[in-house]
Amino acid sequence: MDAISALIKVLEKIFLSPRVAVTIFFVCLVVLLVGTHVAVFAPILIPARLIWLWIGLLLSGFYSLSFPAQWVWKKCLHALFKHQNNQREISRIKSLTLDEKHILQEFVEEHERVVSWSMNRLEVASLCHDGILSPIQTHGTIGFFRVSDAAWDYLQKYKGLIATPENPRPKRTKNEWMI
Repeated sequence: MDAISALIKVLEKIFLSPRVAVTIFFVCLVVLLVGTHVAVFAPILIPARLIWLWIGLLLSGFYSLSFPAQWVWKKCLHALFKHQNNQREISRIKSLTLDEKHILQEFVEEHERVVSWSMNRLEVASLCHDGILSPIQTHGTIGFFRVSDAAWDYLQKYKGLIATPENPRPKRTKNEWMI
């Protein structure tokens, strides 16, 4: 039972990090290649222990070679997720309600990425839910909201999407925080 738990701990160490796996690979490789010429390695090279060197060499070598592929895979998935998220935000911007357009107009017209709004506004909550706005600080019913990077870039290019010439944005009142 102790041998199995020791083996599991060794395997955890191998797969702990790529550096450890590469180190174990090269140590096993050196011991296997030059072990017969070095007297210190003689006790390790008995047939019962030799199998563990080969297992360590194969496992750590496989992990060392597969780690770059795993890293590339994760980066590709992250980029794909980010692209899909940006496309979802852009499609949401194309279907804004009049009140949501008025909210975003203040950001664009004032050239501010962060604007304070009432936390109780349904339009602000809807834009936050869809990822277009994100709260960065709140105090009571007042919140400071930031426009996401993808939404900001898109709104800078296509300001006409939030334009409402027939129904201009109402001025803020002193009771704005009561909403």
